[in-house]
This record gives sequence, C-alpha cells and structure tokens, in this order.
Amino acid sequence: MPGPHTASGGNVAASNHARSIMLSHSLQFALAAAAVALLAGCVAEVKPITTPNGRAGFVVSCDGGEQDWDACYNAAADACDGKYTILDRYHNTERTPSGPKLRRYLVAECGRARR
Repeated sequence: MPGPHTASGGNVAASNHARSIMLSHSLQFALAAAAVALLAGCVAEVKPITTPNGRAGFVVSCDGGEQDWDACYNAAADACDGKYTILDRYHNTERTPSGPKLRRYLVAECGRARR
C-alpha cells in the first residue's frame, strides 16, 4: 500500500525528507558563515605604507577584545619577513551601540629588527 500523499500528489515522506535536507544545508551554511565572521574578527588587518624614511612599512590594526598586541606584532613580523621596527603604536576605545570596541594600531617599518 502506497504511503500518504500531499495535496499536490507528492509523497509526504519524500517531501519531509527534502525539507529536512534543505534545513540541514541551511544550518550548515549559517554555521559556516558564522565561523568565517568569527575568524575574520581574529585576523589583524595589514595595510602597506611608505614610512617617512622611504622604507616599506605597514599599518597593522588589531581590533577587538579577542586580539592583543601579540596579534599585531605577529602580523607585522609576517608582513616584514620577520624584521621590523615599531614606529608608533596606540589604542583607543570607541563607543558603539553594542558596547565599547577596543582598537589597536601599530606602525611598523620593515628591514630592521628592533621592537
């Protein structure tokens, strides 16, 4: 005996299974998007500059409570192949609707190993 059918003539079990698969894929996509967003917050942003001395350098920003100065130092070391000098560093706290946001900035000049 065949199983129950929907008003459109489709099998109810097959329809429920298809909905379950779609929900599962939607949930997986949502979780993947959340993970990417979370990881994006953990990565320092590095922008190339030319320093006043004419050398290659970078402005590194390490925002948020999940990052610390070490994240900035490591990003500068990666960008400068390990050798850099800190020209400036500062931090501030911005008020946002979701609460305070800590911002850290580091200006590094590549080529000399001096912190």
